[in-house]
Amino acid sequence: METVLAILGVILTIVIGIVGVHYTLKQQKTIQLTFLKNTCISLFKAIVKNLDDIEIKYQGNKIGENLILFKGTIYNNGNIDIDKSIVHKPLTLELPEHYSWIKYKIIDSSDGLDIQVNKDNNNLIFDWGLLKEGEFFTFDSLIEYQSDKNLENKDEVDLRKDLLDNITFSHRITNLKNIKKEKTIPRPMPFMGMLIMSIVFLSLVFGGFYFSVGQYLFPKYEIYQEVSINSTINIVRLEPISNNSIELKDSKDNIILETSIDDYIKKSNNKMIIKKKKVDYAALIVGGFFGLFYLIMWIVLIFSEMKERKLYKKLKAIADKYDSFELGERRRVGFSLFSLILK
Repeated sequence: METVLAILGVILTIVIGIVGVHYTLKQQKTIQLTFLKNTCISLFKAIVKNLDDIEIKYQGNKIGENLILFKGTIYNNGNIDIDKSIVHKPLTLELPEHYSWIKYKIIDSSDGLDIQVNKDNNNLIFDWGLLKEGEFFTFDSLIEYQSDKNLENKDEVDLRKDLLDNITFSHRITNLKNIKKEKTIPRPMPFMGMLIMSIVFLSLVFGGFYFSVGQYLFPKYEIYQEVSINSTINIVRLEPISNNSIELKDSKDNIILETSIDDYIKKSNNKMIIKKKKVDYAALIVGGFFGLFYLIMWIVLIFSEMKERKLYKKLKAIADKYDSFELGERRRVGFSLFSLILK
């Protein structure tokens, strides 16, 4: 049984290690795009409504309550270049019901990136030859809201939420499963939070390994004594079962005799033997499993946060160019602890 448990422990350790390596290698090749909202404001409510004697016109017509300024950024935050060989249908951005594109333009992009944008019905189609890892492009647009409902009765926060939440993407880009939409810059975990999480994870790792392989590195010992039972010398370990009775066990935990303390004193010759305590295979397997599991989770956490920090710095550098267009809106920043997706 001990041999079987030892073999199972080794197999389990190998399996966990293979899963961890597989996940790490899989994460090395990821196609991922992030869509960041830089600006989304109602021109009438932000500029005209509260200022008397000011009139803004677009194409000769006064700006009403149905024009929205929307600025967004597409960023390749994966680690693979996206070129024509894996783009079978260009990236298309579609507005929700009651919204339509009026004007659109690419206003910024990475050096050397050739990006084309066209409109087809209610869709913006973005086409490029090569979008490298870490490259981006930003577009500016005017969107018209058309509905039987009067926009004056529609709260501007709801208007923004409706627009960004219901914008959809379509494409046929190999291995690109979805496009992450960000209303604000996703700030990574603070250093102190990262430190606390690391301490917790590493404590679990060391705790698991202590109960597992720690049995070999920090062995415990037991005291045995020689006892004469039926004229035969036995080496036994004492285990109390009440205030005046004990069990005499051998090195395999088999009960040899249950006796009183007084009777034991008569049988004992007071010769002591120190033996190393046998390995607890249940603790070896369970402790090893948890130690390896939390070690892998900690490594994934570190790499995930490194990726989040890289994304945060890049998106912040892009967004800072357009913060003035927010017209005093305070940028809300959400804290993303970590996301672990094992597939």
